[in-house]
Amino acid sequence: MTYIHPNRIVVTGPESTGKTAAVMHIASAFGVQYSLEFARTYLERLERKYTYEDLVPIARGQAAWIDTASLEASKRGDQWVVADTDLLTIYLWSLIKFGKVDSYVVETLDRQRADFYLLMYPDIPWEPDPLREDPGTRKAIFKRYLKEIKKRNIPHKIIRGTGRERTLSVEKAMMEILH
Repeated sequence: MTYIHPNRIVVTGPESTGKTAAVMHIASAFGVQYSLEFARTYLERLERKYTYEDLVPIARGQAAWIDTASLEASKRGDQWVVADTDLLTIYLWSLIKFGKVDSYVVETLDRQRADFYLLMYPDIPWEPDPLREDPGTRKAIFKRYLKEIKKRNIPHKIIRGTGRERTLSVEKAMMEILH
């Protein structure tokens, strides 16, 4: 059997901007294969505060989940797969939190390049969560995402709005991407 390499749409952005809800909506509404955020699963099982050394296992897990979703999409003959974050998140978080990035993260981010980003703007209310760290920096972090995506010359769409408006923005972006 010959496998196609499906294009990767990555939903990304600062904490608490509706990434997972957008991915689940896209998967349901458009019938595409998806991968969730590995970091959440990893950190929920961790019985201590995470460290720099945890970022490579998180990156490896995220890369594996995206590869698995891509393989499943390929088996189905799908042209697209959607991911709830990718290694860009780990790359930026590593720089922001620790001031450095492991070479594995850099190399895998380049290898597993997104074909399109849906960048979530932080205009929805912060939802507290034990794994989230800083509601006051979301706009600054958004700017870092946007700068990095532009630097890498990856097509993107900024998703704004609250409630139904945000969902419609996601749907409109997906219609533009898929057609």
